[in-house]
Amino acid sequence: MRLAGLAVTFLLVADASISAGAIQLADFRVAQRAYNEADITVARDALLMRAGENPADFSAQFEAAECLRITGSELRTRRQTHRLSGREIKALKDEQAAWSEQGLAFAERAAALAKTEEEIAAAHRVYGELYANSITGMVSGLKNGPKARTHMDEALARTPRDPECRRAIGIMYLNNPPFNGGDINNAIETFAECHNLVPDNDVYMVLLAMAYQKNRDWEEALAAVESALAINPANPNAAALKTAIESRTEATE
Repeated sequence: MRLAGLAVTFLLVADASISAGAIQLADFRVAQRAYNEADITVARDALLMRAGENPADFSAQFEAAECLRITGSELRTRRQTHRLSGREIKALKDEQAAWSEQGLAFAERAAALAKTEEEIAAAHRVYGELYANSITGMVSGLKNGPKARTHMDEALARTPRDPECRRAIGIMYLNNPPFNGGDINNAIETFAECHNLVPDNDVYMVLLAMAYQKNRDWEEALAAVESALAINPANPNAAALKTAIESRTEATE
């Protein structure tokens, strides 16, 4: 793994900017997929340092925004899986909002620096998701919900088949109330489409399982979460969700 021992290497290199520049978003994704908290922290810190040192570079700004979006989204999923088990952890909500709000400045700069259609779409997508992940209640929802939707609609209009754009819209279908665009059937359809586009993405399958669970379709939910674990056995959200779904299934038998 590229990040193995990275924490030690990062501390030993005299020029911190060189270390930061050597780490890319792909490294952060590898650490996130393995759920290695030490490597996640090192990679995230390096990406944020690189963005701070390169305010006029689109890639640096976008990758910082995206790594904070991934952090907030991961915390949101973790919080939701805990809730399904009957536990609400407020600290996770506060942490989710804090990381997401920090990411907004990077997303704003990325959107201003974007030039190609793909860059513009990606910047708007991450901008919208950061706004969505910063919502912690009714007040912040009224403030940030419309901003989230505006940016995500802009991204989707430019790259309608991009699986990450589809995932972002699917999360809004999953989490929003019906009067604000929530639609569980559309969520299921959207996450299934994301899985068809990228079959080895365990996050898509966790989201699909959550959508089926919300629809009280326990059999499909269990199948989806088992697929997520087959793709990535290290995913703790999938493991927690599987336990919650199995408990619901046993209760209905």
